[in-house]
Amino acid sequence: PVAEAVENGAAPATPEPTIKPASMKELYRFASSADKSLMIMGGCAAAVGGAMQPAMAFFLGDLTEALYITDQSKRNEKVLTVVIELLVLALVTFLTTAGSWVCFAVSADRQQITLRRKFFAHVLRQDVGWFDVNEPATLTTRCTNDSYDFREGI
Repeated sequence: PVAEAVENGAAPATPEPTIKPASMKELYRFASSADKSLMIMGGCAAAVGGAMQPAMAFFLGDLTEALYITDQSKRNEKVLTVVIELLVLALVTFLTTAGSWVCFAVSADRQQITLRRKFFAHVLRQDVGWFDVNEPATLTTRCTNDSYDFREGI
């Protein structure tokens, strides 16, 4: 079929290149030691934030138990204690979740900047003829889209 297409003057169809998924090592190759530290801190903060959900169930059980106390003053005191514990739990959950998000976002942004710098350095090393084949606007769009996808992958 390719020979017939060439004889008829048609360009042979080139097969679509397959893109293999990046391994974890390849995905984080632009991470500095500071970025890796941020990701570890973010992971620890996410683990603490995730552990808050079962803790909340425990405190809600205490609240339910407090509602069955018959003495009004003891019940109010127990409910107030549990509500304060739940507020502290909510604050810890918020801080750990926000901290996790910030750590991962800062690390991803720093890695994205490194990727763009390396891309730009490689573009500058190309021969002049290479720019005749590749349009600058296409390169800018490709760099922006690919670096965005890279950041989202992290």
